[in-house]
Amino acid sequence: MLGRGAHVQCVGKGRKERSTPLTRVAQQALWRWLKEPGKRDTTTLFPNIHGGRLSADGVQALLNKYVAKARQHCVSLR
Repeated sequence: MLGRGAHVQCVGKGRKERSTPLTRVAQQALWRWLKEPGKRDTTTLFPNIHGGRLSADGVQALLNKYVAKARQHCVSLR
């Protein structure tokens, strides 16, 4: 649930669990994302094309795609 003390938990390298607090801006963005049609009936926050969970490779592919686009407009990313 988003609100006071909202955070993201993940398992990192060496299976260490990490908890990262969410800023107010991040929380607001997540609320807007969750209100979009098609997001309400799933437990997966960022689904893949089939509606399942994104794999690490899927996240990396999306990141590479959008970094390449951003490089065209942002000199510091080149």
